[in-house]
Amino acid sequence: MFYSSNINNAATSTSAIVARNKDYNTVQFYSGAIDPVDGGDGDDFAGGTQDNGTQILIDGSAGANAFFDPVGGDGAYTEIDDTGTYMIQSYPTNRHRWINYPTVSSAITVTTPGPDAISPPNCNTSNGDFINTAELDKNLNIMYSNASFTTFVCADGTTVSNTYRIERSAEFLPGGLPQVNTFLSNAMLNTSPTAMKISPFTAGSSKLFVGLDNGTLIRIDTADGTPTWNNITGAGFSGSISDIEFGQNEQEIFVTFHNYGVTSIRFTANGGGSWVSKEGTFPDIPVKCLLQNPLIPNEVIIGTDLG
Repeated sequence: MFYSSNINNAATSTSAIVARNKDYNTVQFYSGAIDPVDGGDGDDFAGGTQDNGTQILIDGSAGANAFFDPVGGDGAYTEIDDTGTYMIQSYPTNRHRWINYPTVSSAITVTTPGPDAISPPNCNTSNGDFINTAELDKNLNIMYSNASFTTFVCADGTTVSNTYRIERSAEFLPGGLPQVNTFLSNAMLNTSPTAMKISPFTAGSSKLFVGLDNGTLIRIDTADGTPTWNNITGAGFSGSISDIEFGQNEQEIFVTFHNYGVTSIRFTANGGGSWVSKEGTFPDIPVKCLLQNPLIPNEVIIGTDLG
């Protein structure tokens, strides 16, 4: 909302039209993260937003705070490393970057956003979804992201068919070994990933859990080396998986779904051997995310499409 007392002055004065937005905020966050180590002087937050870049808050306090956006555009997947020395910032599609944190003065692209080795000449295949699924293994500093793409007709007439894959980006920290990007694929990966989660209970390797657009749930053991693919989809899984979260251990897993007309919340206590519905009297609303209360394990917080 803006106001001008005399619109005729706008042609010659930059102050003729002034903002009238008092604590009015319409920013939509797609993803968010909190610094896990630097909370002594106030909390640090970062999150990717629609049309408003990656918003960052350093040393936040109770009440209204001023965020800043160093990069612009659409923000997406965001993560702060467990050392508090770098963050992952994202643009639409498979464009994810290392950024020094909290100074935010330089950036390095860690994924393959466009044409790659399997793309014919003059075929600009854009990998990933508009708001792309990704996950950072904070223990090993390895990035996993959706690098799938649908059919494209290239400038030379060549057709590139649907390809479903996960990109593994390793050695992207500055000053280390040369960056290595590898594409992981398997027959189980038969549509695009919509959710990813690294197990925090397996520190020596990447145990990556991947939810797909068709409700399939996959566990990839040693994703950082030679991957072993395991289908742990529960009976009756239907819809697009929106979130994968752990309970008190690696055997306790919660899975949520985006869609209407499906069981939106499921839980396993044995690593996916059997699943139970936690729908109860929950209304038919798509679920976006879920977190267990660490102090009261029988309680969870559910984020829904309704808000």
